[in-house]
Amino acid sequence: MRVLHEVTNSSDCVFKRTWRAKLSTDDTDKLTLSSAVNAGSTFVLPSANISTSGKLVVEAILPKGIGMRPIVKLVKEKEDIHREIVVFSGVGEQPDSLQIPGKESESHLHMKAFPCINDLTKDIHTYALTWDDGWFRWYLDGVFYLEQHRTSFFTMTSGYSFNVQIALEHANTTNTTIDSTMTIADISLFKQTSGLCTPITINPSDCSNYQTRAILPTAPRGSLYGSLAYKEILEYVESIPSRLKSYPHLHKQTIIGYSRQDRPIVALCLGQCHPTKGEPPQTLYTAMHHSREPMSMMNLVYFIEYLLLGFHQRDPGTVHMLLTRQFWFVLVVNPDGYVYNEENLVSLHKVNPGYSGQRKNRREAQCRIKEDWGVDLNRNYDICFNETAVAGSSTDECAEDYRGTAPFSEPETQAIKSFVENNTFTTALNYHSFGKYFNIPFACQPKGTPNDADMKIFTTLANEMTKYNRFDFGQSWKTSNLYSVNGETSDWMWNTYKIFAMSPETGPAFEFQDMEGFWPSKPELIHQICEELLYSNWHIARVAGPIFNVNFLGWENDEEYVSISLELSNLGLQYVHSAEVIGSVFINGSISSPVATVGLAGIHQDQPQVRTIVLDIPKASTSESSPLAVYIVVRDQHSCQLYRTSLGKKSDEFVLWDPLPLPRCGTCAEFGGSTGNATVNCDGLGDIMFVADTPILDDVTSVESYRVNGTTPDDF
Repeated sequence: MRVLHEVTNSSDCVFKRTWRAKLSTDDTDKLTLSSAVNAGSTFVLPSANISTSGKLVVEAILPKGIGMRPIVKLVKEKEDIHREIVVFSGVGEQPDSLQIPGKESESHLHMKAFPCINDLTKDIHTYALTWDDGWFRWYLDGVFYLEQHRTSFFTMTSGYSFNVQIALEHANTTNTTIDSTMTIADISLFKQTSGLCTPITINPSDCSNYQTRAILPTAPRGSLYGSLAYKEILEYVESIPSRLKSYPHLHKQTIIGYSRQDRPIVALCLGQCHPTKGEPPQTLYTAMHHSREPMSMMNLVYFIEYLLLGFHQRDPGTVHMLLTRQFWFVLVVNPDGYVYNEENLVSLHKVNPGYSGQRKNRREAQCRIKEDWGVDLNRNYDICFNETAVAGSSTDECAEDYRGTAPFSEPETQAIKSFVENNTFTTALNYHSFGKYFNIPFACQPKGTPNDADMKIFTTLANEMTKYNRFDFGQSWKTSNLYSVNGETSDWMWNTYKIFAMSPETGPAFEFQDMEGFWPSKPELIHQICEELLYSNWHIARVAGPIFNVNFLGWENDEEYVSISLELSNLGLQYVHSAEVIGSVFINGSISSPVATVGLAGIHQDQPQVRTIVLDIPKASTSESSPLAVYIVVRDQHSCQLYRTSLGKKSDEFVLWDPLPLPRCGTCAEFGGSTGNATVNCDGLGDIMFVADTPILDDVTSVESYRVNGTTPDDF
C-alpha cells in the first residue's frame, strides 16, 4: 500500500493542511461507496480554507467492473452558477487508467494509462490536484501526468460555496457490474505556504517514481565504541564489489601506500572509475589523519551507503552523480594509530580518564610513555612547515602536534601526496572531529586567506555545504575555538594544486568532553553526526564538475515553430568545452530544434559565464495553436539534464521545471540526434536510460460523462 499525503513532486514546496474530511463511522475510518445504487457523498469546504495556491489530495481504492464510473470533483456554486474541476475520474473496465480531457474540438475523452501501476483497484493510491497562479496539475502517487492552464476558479471566490463531491456511478447497460465498491481513505485540502514551488521534471515511464523512494541509509555498527574497527573497515571496502556486481565500471580500489607499521592505506573509488575517454571530475575524501577521530571515517561510510542505496533504488540524482563523477575515499590515513586505539584505548582510559586516544601515527620516539610516540600527520605537509611567527606545530617529538623531521617525512602523508599528484582532483574534504566547523584555507595564519576571487568561491561553497547543518566556517585562527596550523592537508592541496579543499570538523559540538566528542557511542548520535554531513559531501562532488543553470527568458509562437530564448551558465568549477542545447515538444526529442553548441566557463575561470541561446522548435503540427510545454536537453560528454517548460497563454508566461538528471545514453544521447561524443558507460542501467510519456488510450466513454454542467477543457 502506498499512502502519501505530501504529494507535490516539486522542490522547495511547503504545504499546510487546512481541512480534512471526516470519513469515519462507528466501524471504520474510511468511506465506502457501493455501486448497488448510484452512490455519492458531498463534503463541504470552508470558503476561508480555499487558497489561490494549494492542492486537494484524495486517497482511494477504485472500483473494478464493467460500467463503473468513479469520479471526484471540486465544486463551487453560487445561486444558479455551478463550476467544477475533476480531481480524477476512472473507468472500471480499465483499472490501470484514468480519464483525461482532450482538445476542445474533440467530443470524447481519452484514457491515460499507468503501466507501472497495473491496477488502481487493488490498493490505496493517492490522487492530487494542485493549482497556482498559472496552472492546474494532476498527480498520481506523486507522479505528474496532466497540466492545463488555470482559470478563474480560485481567484473568484466571493459569495461561492465549495464542496468535494464523490460519486460511484455505473453506465446504463445490461452488462454493468453492480456489486463493486470504491473506498475513500482520506480527503485533505492544503494551502501552499512557501513562496517557491517549482515542479520537478520526471520520467513518466520510470516505474520507481511510483514508489516511496526514501534513501535512508544506516551507518554500519562497529565494535570500537560503535565505530568500525580497522579490520571492519577493510572488510567493508572489500564488500563493495559484491554490492555492485553487475556494475564493475562503477567501483575500484587501490592501495596507495603503507603505514609506518606496514598496514595498507586503501583508496576506494565509486562512480565513473574506468572512463572510456576523458577523466570525469574527481573529488577526494580523507578521514582519520588523526586516529582518535572515527567520526571523520563513519560519516564517509554513511555517505557511501547513501550512494549505493540511491543507485540501487534508481534515484535519478544519485545515478547521475555516479555516472558523471569520480568519488575517491581514503577512510583511514593513519591505520597504525587507529589499531593502537583498538588495542589500548579502553585500558588506558580506565587508568587515565582524561586520555581520549592516540592522535598521531606510531613513529617511535624517545618519550616517557609510548602513548606520546608519533608524528601529527596533519602537521606534516609541505606548507608553513617551519613557520615560527605563530605557533602552529611543535618540534617536540612527544608533543601531540609534533610535525616530524621534514615535510612528508611519514609514509602516510607520502601516500596522500603521491595519490594527489597522480590524479586531477578538483575538490576535497579532509575530515576531522569534532566541533562542527568547516576550515577554509589557510589554517596557517601567516598565509592569510586566498585572493578575493578564490575566497569568494570558498565562501560560496561553504555557505552551500552548511545551509542545512548550520556548521560555522572560516579560517580557524579567526573565528573558531581552534588555532593556527602548520603543515595542514587542505592548505597544501590548495596552495600546491589549487584543489578547492577544506577540512571539516564533524559533530558533535564543542560542549562534549573529549572522550564523548571523539568517541560518541550512542547509535542515534552517530547517525545524527553522519546525516548532518550528507549534503556537504554531496555538494562538494557536484560542484567539482559543471552545474548547468538555465534561465528561461521567453517564447514566441508562429505557424510552424515555437521559438524559445534562454540563458545558459555553469555554476560548477569545471570548464565545459562543448555543451549542447536542444529543444522539442516531445519528451523523447523525436522531433527537435537544431543542436546549439556553446562553451561554458566555470565559476573559477575568468571568462564570460552566461550564453544566450534561441531555439526554434518544430511544432507537432501546423494546426496546433501552441504547445502546453516544451522540453529542453542540456548535455556534455559526461552529463545530461532534461527540463520541462510549461508555456502559458501569453509569451511572457512560463514555468521552467527543475531538471531531471539523465544518463548520457539512451534518450539523452538520441534526443535531437546523437553527436557521438558521450563517454559514459551505461551498462546494466536498462530502462532508466529511456524517457517516454505514458500512453494515451482510445476513448471509452463520452466526454459528457466526464464534464458535467458545461465544464470545458479550459477548466482543467
